[in-house]
Amino acid sequence: MRNPRRTKVLAGISAFCACLVFATGERAAFAGDVPEKSLTLQELIDLPEKDLARVDIATLNLACAEGLPGSEKIDRAAILETIDSWARQVAAVTASKAHFFESHPDYYENSWAKYCSIMLVLTLQQDLGVHYNIEQRTKPSLAKSKDQFIHGIVEGTGGTCASLPVIFVAVGRRLGYPLRLAQSFSHFYARWDDPVTGEQFNVDGSNSTAQSYSPNTSGFDRGRCRVVTVL
Repeated sequence: MRNPRRTKVLAGISAFCACLVFATGERAAFAGDVPEKSLTLQELIDLPEKDLARVDIATLNLACAEGLPGSEKIDRAAILETIDSWARQVAAVTASKAHFFESHPDYYENSWAKYCSIMLVLTLQQDLGVHYNIEQRTKPSLAKSKDQFIHGIVEGTGGTCASLPVIFVAVGRRLGYPLRLAQSFSHFYARWDDPVTGEQFNVDGSNSTAQSYSPNTSGFDRGRCRVVTVL
């Protein structure tokens, strides 16, 4: 029997362009997300909650774009392969520049996790061309799905705070990073949330830099808005 609440939530994801995974209780292991590349939005709606929580967040995002303007030519397999390749490159760059952390750990607040999150965002931005779609800042529009969902980022047109954090989380989880999506009243971003060490901080890459903030605020809001949702 279909769960009305889950149906409403997943259907509503597309409407407000946040593209967030529906979750209840504890999330599955971050490194164990299941990339169900062929699942349609309806099939995702019908999944048991425990299985839905394990679906790759990039797959969820692309499925939520299904049927929206500009989504007709989405090649989901190719996009997911690109994200996989981005994860490999982030891993290589992070390892090759580890001497930055070793020589100046104070720059990263003596946190290997913050070093990894900064390298994640900067590698995606500087080496792989992930960027904010400036036109969406000056002339915001919801008319095209590529401006709010991750296929626009992979295609090179850029994204917004609705889609960029999804890319950061999707790539990070492929590397085993304990990343979640977080939402304040006016902004979306990523959160490092390690259940083992207890380390928490927000990761914001919606501009041209990588920034980290306390778990109760976002960089965008500069402390004015508390986090209202973490998924």
